[in-house]
Amino acid sequence: MINPTLIEVTDSLINLNIFKGIQPSELADSIFEESYVNMISEKTLNTIEVTLTFNEKCEITNKVYIHHMKYVYDKQSFLIKIEEAVNSKKFKPIWDRITLINSSLDLLSKILKDSDYTENQIQKIINTIPKNFHSTLSQTLKIAS
Repeated sequence: MINPTLIEVTDSLINLNIFKGIQPSELADSIFEESYVNMISEKTLNTIEVTLTFNEKCEITNKVYIHHMKYVYDKQSFLIKIEEAVNSKKFKPIWDRITLINSSLDLLSKILKDSDYTENQIQKIINTIPKNFHSTLSQTLKIAS
């Protein structure tokens, strides 16, 4: 029987490889909402950044907070990370695709190394993982051994 955590981890990696995340065109639609006040797009050599600014009123204090949400994409239009800044504070990461991939690969490596699976079974499991994760996975498997 296959470990349910193993299924969750492999499904998570497959989803991170397939689903690109919310796209800039979808973010642009939010500018029509009343609380949104600004949208800035910047293209750099390797990334595209979209920053949305919106106001949020605290129901308890009635104080208005200015939120800045930065969405960073790679050239293949995959959402790489989301960062948030409130008022004039620095941006802080709230979601990071690379961190999620690496932690999933680390967990997968641990599960495989701690399992009673044969090398053949491990190879079959690895073959279900998206190919672009294989080099990282093989490195984490070496570290785990």
